[in-house]
Amino acid sequence: MLVGVTGQIGAGKSAVCEQFERLGGELIDADIVGKQVTGSPAVLKRLVKEFGPKIQTSSQKLKPKALGEVVFNDNSGEALEILNSIVQPKLTAELRRKIKGLLRQSPDTPIILDAAILPQWDMIDDCDLVITVIATKDVRLGRLQKRGMSRATAKSRMSKQLTQLQYMESADLVIHNNSSERELIGRAQRIWRKNILQLSGF
Repeated sequence: MLVGVTGQIGAGKSAVCEQFERLGGELIDADIVGKQVTGSPAVLKRLVKEFGPKIQTSSQKLKPKALGEVVFNDNSGEALEILNSIVQPKLTAELRRKIKGLLRQSPDTPIILDAAILPQWDMIDDCDLVITVIATKDVRLGRLQKRGMSRATAKSRMSKQLTQLQYMESADLVIHNNSSERELIGRAQRIWRKNILQLSGF
């Protein structure tokens, strides 16, 4: 069983995924896989061609922060579209490869895919269950600032994502996370028992 967990930045999707992993799920973090893909020589070469040599080190390694600054400071959204066109096909292929391997290795164990932009991928149709974690804009902004992100950067990154309604429309289940982490964990545990375990037969 493949469970996709998604949501806007600062909503709390990763906390839900971590809880599912503690309860016995196999976790695949799309951000981690994405960093591996963007750092690969073939992809990095294309990124440098599009965004310039400032996004790589003198030893030809990706500088994620520099790439992020280029993409998220582009108000037109064109840079993000270019980035996605280069990275997404290889990223989704690698995610599918990992999922296939886990299904072969542990066919009865739920696989949890932590992916912020899952609603924008055709991979959403691969999922048996899609869970979206949502929170109000002010709550998300506050969380991002507590992580050390500037208010301007947080607002810029938030503006580049789909709307909350678009996330909700793509979901089978919605978790509201405007309160404490303890309450979020409780909601995640109930969904694990009531929805994931029953559907997977785990």
